[in-house]
Amino acid sequence: MDPRVFEGRFGLEKENLRVTMSGQLARTPHPFDEDPHISKDFCESQTEMITEVCKSTEELYKAIVSLNKKVSDKIAERGEFLWNSSNPPEGIDTENVPVAKFSGKDAAKEDYRRYLLGKYGPDRMLLSGIHYNFSFGDSFMEMLGGDKDQIYLRLAADSLRYAWFVVYLMSASPRADKASVRCSEEGYWNDFIPILDYSSLDAYVDGIDKYVDEGKLDSISELYLPVRIKPRGINSAENLRTGIDHIELRMIDINPLCPVGIAREDLYFLHLLLIYLALKGDGQCTERMQEMAVDNMKKAALLDDSSVWIARDEVIFLPIREAALEMLSLMEMFFEETGNAHVMQILEYQKSKLLKRNGRYSEKISAMKRGKKKCANYSQSVQITA
Repeated sequence: MDPRVFEGRFGLEKENLRVTMSGQLARTPHPFDEDPHISKDFCESQTEMITEVCKSTEELYKAIVSLNKKVSDKIAERGEFLWNSSNPPEGIDTENVPVAKFSGKDAAKEDYRRYLLGKYGPDRMLLSGIHYNFSFGDSFMEMLGGDKDQIYLRLAADSLRYAWFVVYLMSASPRADKASVRCSEEGYWNDFIPILDYSSLDAYVDGIDKYVDEGKLDSISELYLPVRIKPRGINSAENLRTGIDHIELRMIDINPLCPVGIAREDLYFLHLLLIYLALKGDGQCTERMQEMAVDNMKKAALLDDSSVWIARDEVIFLPIREAALEMLSLMEMFFEETGNAHVMQILEYQKSKLLKRNGRYSEKISAMKRGKKKCANYSQSVQITA
């Protein structure tokens, strides 16, 4: 396999709530207004770390580690810390949530957040997560040939169909019967299933504009699908029509078993998955397939997988663990020819989650909660309570 296949540009956005030592939302002002890599998301208490564009997964991991330390050290001076989970602390006061403040030319951002609060409520908006941004290297795109926008549209369609696969392997915010609250039916979804046309970029954007014109979406930013394609610069429909810059995976939970919220191995795996789908996927995503993709993802977010079946296509259904192991086996066969031992170790790491008892993150954390144990790397060794 040509080594240029593994080239790319990588970015990460990670949201964390700032909380006090008593486990309540920190209601102090966001302390990083001058740093372009440390922003705020829905509320003033929700810090968003945005890495620079990196040239490798290892560089990306080091970048998020550095940003996480910078934020943690700064807010520790005020007796605050980052809540290392996608779910907010249980029992927090959600009344009068401090919506993120913006002024001047950015005042519309605050108005938009108040709109979201009124439409979706504070419980949903306080869920935090990680967005993985990726674009292929120029030489790889040349190897693939064809139109760049069409390549990313096909990849987005295939990634949407396999969103369940990422959720199943990486879910890490269990509560009640959910392995991932934010990816379940209670999580980040519009109040309808957006159906888009992946046949061309104009058709894709026309679909979003239609929902905006109908009042179902405020803008392209309110498109709450697990996979999005993004332009360079400002994320607007108009800007997207000029060309796709990268793909964004939005279904990743913060992992409290990792000090920085995500495992290095999982970052490597996401890259391998996108390579595999770009070279082996078929880009098919009919209206029915899109509906099934959303349904599959919500099923993958359930904690008990014993009765969960995944629609592999419109006629074939498989038990979710069997479907995930099948997908990992296909990826192993595909990447074996590289002779890259590290690639195979990353895939073996994912497979071990499914072959060991309580091997998935959500299962481990749920077991800890049942035993009222402490999770070694949980933020400030916060007690995990049932």
